[in-house]
Amino acid sequence: METKRRLAAILFADIVGYTNQSHKDETKALAIRKWVNNIVRERGLIRGGRVVKSLGDGSLLEFSSAVEAVSCA
Repeated sequence: METKRRLAAILFADIVGYTNQSHKDETKALAIRKWVNNIVRERGLIRGGRVVKSLGDGSLLEFSSAVEAVSCA
């Protein structure tokens, strides 16, 4: 069986200070998280990426091009 190989660029986005913000004002922190996750997803898709996983305030995206991953970042 032949193994298929492919190149991929991985981008991980995380909200700086999210935990502290959630301790101060959880409702506001959740709204910010939703807003940022929507932006990350939209920008990733525009650049040809795909969201592999979103967990809490972090998102993992895969791109077939490092240029597109950096442009998204």
